[in-house]
Amino acid sequence: MYSSNKSEEEQELLFIASSLADRVEPEDEDQDEPEDEESDTDDHVTTETTPISEREKMEKRLANVEAHFLFIRSQQKLQSELIEEGIKAVREMANSLKAENELSREEAEAEIASYELVHRGVNSDAVEDEVD
Repeated sequence: MYSSNKSEEEQELLFIASSLADRVEPEDEDQDEPEDEESDTDDHVTTETTPISEREKMEKRLANVEAHFLFIRSQQKLQSELIEEGIKAVREMANSLKAENELSREEAEAEIASYELVHRGVNSDAVEDEVD
């Protein structure tokens, strides 16, 4: 169970990282173009340090996004488990009430039938006494 969750987490993170990387790459390409050859070395040094800091910021943001999504997923799993337990409890209560109603109905029918038998028995005894 946990190994499949881990692979799902990795797949989600790879998807998020790839979608964010697609958004970041075009900006980096524009920054890499030098304006003239003399300042090329100066720009090259500057652009190397800038993407690293931007990359570090992006990695931190991705780590925060990952932590946030993992937290949300754990909360949703917990809520889902609680909902499933609630559904199970409600079904058990419904089955219990249904069984209780069936017993009550069967008991009522049996009691009515016994009253009918007693009533018929009383009437038949009364008729026999009158005939004798």
